[in-house]
Amino acid sequence: MASVFETLGRMFSITVARYFILAGIPFLLFYVLFSSRFAKGKIQARTARKKDFLREILHSIVSSLVLSAVAFCVLFTPLRHYTIIYDQLNDYPYWWIPLSVVISLVVHDTYFYWMHRTLHHKSIFRFTHLVHHQSANPSPWAAYSFHVLEAIAEGGIVIVLAFVLPMHPLSVISFTIASFVINVYGHLGYEIMPQNFRHSFWFGIFNTSVYHNLHHSKFKGNYGLYLRFWDRLMQTEHPDYVREYDRVQQQRFGHRAGARTSAGINKKGIAAMVLLCCCGIPAFTQVEGNWKDKESGAIIRVYYKEDKLFGEVLKAGNPKDSASLTGRTLMVLNNFIKKDSTSWCCGKVYDPKRNITANGKLQLIGQDSLKVTGSVLFISESHIWVRGE
Repeated sequence: MASVFETLGRMFSITVARYFILAGIPFLLFYVLFSSRFAKGKIQARTARKKDFLREILHSIVSSLVLSAVAFCVLFTPLRHYTIIYDQLNDYPYWWIPLSVVISLVVHDTYFYWMHRTLHHKSIFRFTHLVHHQSANPSPWAAYSFHVLEAIAEGGIVIVLAFVLPMHPLSVISFTIASFVINVYGHLGYEIMPQNFRHSFWFGIFNTSVYHNLHHSKFKGNYGLYLRFWDRLMQTEHPDYVREYDRVQQQRFGHRAGARTSAGINKKGIAAMVLLCCCGIPAFTQVEGNWKDKESGAIIRVYYKEDKLFGEVLKAGNPKDSASLTGRTLMVLNNFIKKDSTSWCCGKVYDPKRNITANGKLQLIGQDSLKVTGSVLFISESHIWVRGE
């Protein structure tokens, strides 16, 4: 029995030491030694208080104990015999170790997204995840600041990986270190990405410190841990993310932050803009007005109300259905938020024929076509609307 407590104690000590080193060094650099030097990269203007840091540390120590206990159960109890963790390095090719770490992070991102969204459900949020969201302006110390129940759920990823992915203990250790470092970056409170990251291919794939910080300040959206994939697929990415990221980078780099964008416009883009200006064609941003669904023939009035886009049926395609509309308003587009000059997201599309409400997005195609897409789980359906009567 003594050996069990000794082993668990060593694991707890290592986990706590890792926490204080990997969270403490960034905290020391950004919040103590060089705070003035990094001030332009601060995401939120306000500063967290000492009692916030203390609360985060205390919760993180408890979480470290829980996470150590979960790892202990997987690695040092009879449960280990049922896992696919292997001990001999030559059981798999050496290249499998780094690859398994990458795969484990992808699996973790999926696990975390759905666990995180579940914790935000109104029936359990205040009993669990509210502890983490007490850090509305997070610091590196918030990386493990969880309620005990959330810490158990967080540790569940180790159990999942142990049963679905062959991993050497070196891979498990590498995974825990990599995931924690990324977690600290997400809670850093400062953006440190280079200027050219915004215009790279990777910006559309990976999260940033601004990404997760926005989740803490707004409480909704941006549920992913490492990647933007699930948030973009499920339309839960906060609509202000790109604008907020650009604001912080502009704050860091000044006008240079937009230099790449201007310089990156190719000759065809310049020619197209010149053609538009010379021909007097307006920008494709006007979405308000009447639209006709090409499939059903229905006429829908699209309009703004308090910065959100709505759509109501003025005339149904079927005369019989039109008669039933008399005296009532049938909304088919609800609460769409402008994403950029030609697209809207995060709203709801109602299909009266099937009596289905789906997650929706809108995309202007030229001046006279509007693509309306509704998605339920992994099934999407699009309709094309044209300028109507």
